[in-house]
Amino acid sequence: MKLPELDVVCTDKDCEDGVRNTEALCVVSTAIARLLPEATRIETNRNTIRFTLPGENGKKYRVVYKTPEMVREYVRDFDAGKKPKPMKFKLLAPQITEKAPTPKLKAKTPSFKAQDPAKTRRSVRVFGEKAFQ
Repeated sequence: MKLPELDVVCTDKDCEDGVRNTEALCVVSTAIARLLPEATRIETNRNTIRFTLPGENGKKYRVVYKTPEMVREYVRDFDAGKKPKPMKFKLLAPQITEKAPTPKLKAKTPSFKAQDPAKTRRSVRVFGEKAFQ
């Protein structure tokens, strides 16, 4: 899967719909959701902008862009409570990773084993030192 550079435009509507201190609902995430309606799990923070896209044969791909400096300041100001203004920016050079398929079968054995109470030992802290009983 090859994804070209993205031209993202944060509109007045995105600024109104954005939720502060929430990676999935910030102004940039709502703009990307509008730009790529098939994208899921969209998250934006000061370091990365990431989302999942469906690919061919039912595969899913996680796309990660490094957050541009001007967008970092924009997100920081938005989370600090400043009123956001519409803006435009480009996302370049994504890192794309194929997601592993979700397992469909449940484990046939329990994920833990019951322990024999006679064989277990308990650790107790006594005056800052670890002692075993």
